[in-house]
Amino acid sequence: IENLPANYKEKDAPGPTYIYPHILILAKSYTRNNETQNIFNTTQDLYNWYKSLTSSLENDNTSIKAQVELLTEKAKTDEEKIKNIYYWVQDNIRYIAFEDGIAGFKPDEASNVYNKRYGDCKGMANLTKQMLIEAGFDARLTWIGTKRIAYDYSTPNLSVDNHMICALKLNDTFIFLDGTEKFNAYKEYANRIQGKQVLIEDGEAFILKTVPEVESAFNKKTYNYSFIINNDMIEGKGSKKFNGESRASLLYTFDMLKNDKKDMFLEYYLNNGNSNIKVSNIETTDLLNRELNLNITYDISVKNAVSTFDNDVYVDIDFDKELDDFQLEKRKTDYIFSFKSSLESTTSLKIPNGYTITQIPENINISSKNYDIAVSFTKNNDAIIYKKVIDLKKAIIETSDFEEWNQFIAKLKNIYNEQIV
Repeated sequence: IENLPANYKEKDAPGPTYIYPHILILAKSYTRNNETQNIFNTTQDLYNWYKSLTSSLENDNTSIKAQVELLTEKAKTDEEKIKNIYYWVQDNIRYIAFEDGIAGFKPDEASNVYNKRYGDCKGMANLTKQMLIEAGFDARLTWIGTKRIAYDYSTPNLSVDNHMICALKLNDTFIFLDGTEKFNAYKEYANRIQGKQVLIEDGEAFILKTVPEVESAFNKKTYNYSFIINNDMIEGKGSKKFNGESRASLLYTFDMLKNDKKDMFLEYYLNNGNSNIKVSNIETTDLLNRELNLNITYDISVKNAVSTFDNDVYVDIDFDKELDDFQLEKRKTDYIFSFKSSLESTTSLKIPNGYTITQIPENINISSKNYDIAVSFTKNNDAIIYKKVIDLKKAIIETSDFEEWNQFIAKLKNIYNEQIV
């Protein structure tokens, strides 16, 4: 290979093993004095080395026994016990990545992570495992490579994985628990590990499984607005609902803020940082309960959304403008979203008495294997119904899609720039 172009850094790109030519050195074995010693010739060899590290752990659970008893003593079911332990780790152990020497591969003692209240993914997985074992469950350490890595365990090498979680065997089924995902509910898995192969400890052997995947609808966002015109403003009610990772990511951001900033954050989030938009009377579901879908309702008014010239009234009813600046003209790599997602946004604008519609934008839609997007305007009795559906089915825009994608985004921007008359 000669004269390859330099590496290019682009945000939200696939992992480097997907897009760059590279050589992966496999240390399979060595021969000395006519005797061959395997290193990582098979997946079993790789597992044996990992097991040699985990078997050296003392796992003295004395310090965690009282906490486990406190978390489980009032639980009525096994599932409630598991959730109490899993959520406690999520809420109380701070994730700090640590990859220095052998510590990049060997988990920290569960008692150390518990006492320090922080750990990397391996330490958090080990703490989760040991707490569940103390509660009487079959929990196991589990190695996994996130979607950043192109390989699976058919290639026995230390570059196959970059993460560790806990696998819980319950009724002959494995449930995966990742303490680093702070607001993922029990049996919910982050997009970064969905569909990825895992290596589960099983004594001297190992078990290979795959983390279940979900459809984009699992992470659906639903927006609803109902407006009337009041002089130069539109005003009315708004509601937003968040499911799956859409919910988890918002709750994580919300939780990171200081308490005195949370109301300010909600207001800023709902008005898109736009001083023309005022929101009030905000009500939400429990922002600390990761198992509930997140619902937000509020009153909303938008200044400078209405202009009047002679007998014509011009109205702008879209202030979210999703994907407004999302043309990918100079990009060289696929664009990777954080997770699959689905948005359904519906806006109703009441037509004032004595007025008729003289102009609304044209409907547009696009459909591909990776995404479906549709924007439509309809007249329903005395209201205009403006609907957007954006379904990112695979959480990716491939380079082969860029031309079609950019043409559609240009049409979408035109709609955003048009007004209803």
